[in-house]
Amino acid sequence: MDKHENPVIVQKYIGPFCFLIAGIGGGYWFVSNLFSLFINFNKSVILVNQGAYYALGASIIFFSISFMVILDQWIMKPINNYWIKIGNRLIIVGFILTFSLPYIIYYYVEYSLINNGYNICESASRNWLYIHNTVYVHPPQACYKTLVYP
Repeated sequence: MDKHENPVIVQKYIGPFCFLIAGIGGGYWFVSNLFSLFINFNKSVILVNQGAYYALGASIIFFSISFMVILDQWIMKPINNYWIKIGNRLIIVGFILTFSLPYIIYYYVEYSLINNGYNICESASRNWLYIHNTVYVHPPQACYKTLVYP
């Protein structure tokens, strides 16, 4: 492709902006849930939201797609092989993290909390497909009907 085509305004501005916002939102959701997990690690009731840990891989994918589109559409030069390799590798790392990191974190946290005397409160926990919102309580008596998931 010798000539660079003029993109539509959606491709040039709205698409990268949406991917960038999705990447920032996913990264924020991941960091805030991981941070709250570390802060609440010694409390009597701990909520582990496995769905938030899918967001790190997704945000890496969104950032890399946004970066590649910005390089291509805003700078208006064809992307060389170096940047294509970096973009492809970031997308592959994002996909690997999307499907592996939630299970690694979830099983490590479950192992650590069960060994520290926490129990799973079944009435407050919920599962939907592959996403688990699990509530751990330290004294087993803390799991009453007051912790039932709405």
